[in-house]
Amino acid sequence: MDFGTGTGCIAIALAVKFPAAKVVAMDVSPDALALARENAAQNNVAERIEFVQGDGFAALHNESEGGAPRRPDSPKEEWGSRNSPLRKMEFDLIISNPPYIPSAEIATLQPEVCDFDPRGALDGGVDGLDFYRKLAAEAKPFLKPGGKIMLEFGDGQADAVRKIFETEKWVVEAVREDYSHRQRILIARP
Repeated sequence: MDFGTGTGCIAIALAVKFPAAKVVAMDVSPDALALARENAAQNNVAERIEFVQGDGFAALHNESEGGAPRRPDSPKEEWGSRNSPLRKMEFDLIISNPPYIPSAEIATLQPEVCDFDPRGALDGGVDGLDFYRKLAAEAKPFLKPGGKIMLEFGDGQADAVRKIFETEKWVVEAVREDYSHRQRILIARP
């Protein structure tokens, strides 16, 4: 599951790289999801990606149905269509590049970033870590046994993100470097 899919790049890359995978791409923005759908169609993977609009994990289950687990490997017609209630889902992998820029720094970003991306896609709260706190606190019930979470974070945020996840009793398996040799990716399991 791609949490905060935006234009769908991560979800699409996963669907292309892993042809047997069924991917869920979730975002709060209907405009972002419309663009993600277009991008998935252009990459011939739209049939294997379910697009879900909503604000966080609450969008992935229907409390009136008791939050009964529904795995993304169920038949496509059972996925969260308008004709069937979306039930709680469980995933092998939750992946995200959430907003991680501290609110006060957004105005100082390069124009090609702050003038192009919507503020909601950038703003990670006062310290840039709001979404990591949310993911650490809420993601566990949405992972299958053996599942993992993989997150990108901002330069210099490795220790803080690790601490957030360890405080929520996650096992941090690795913090990886990006291609410029900066710690930017956290891999953890419940």
